[in-house]
Amino acid sequence: MLSDTLPLQVARRAAQAAGDILAHYFEQGVQMRSKSHADLVSDADVEAEHAVAAIIAEAFPDHDILGE
Repeated sequence: MLSDTLPLQVARRAAQAAGDILAHYFEQGVQMRSKSHADLVSDADVEAEHAVAAIIAEAFPDHDILGE
């Protein structure tokens, strides 16, 4: 069993936050829009990614984050 280290705690919080956002959009519906010619994005995608990045940045301010 994994110990409850800080990285694991942060990963769990980030996953829960993103999951809550995605579940909300799943229930309410989501509209897709084009990010580029062949690349679609939704508010659910953007909000979930921002939530994950914010949680990681708060816990590890010296880390860099590369998102989609």
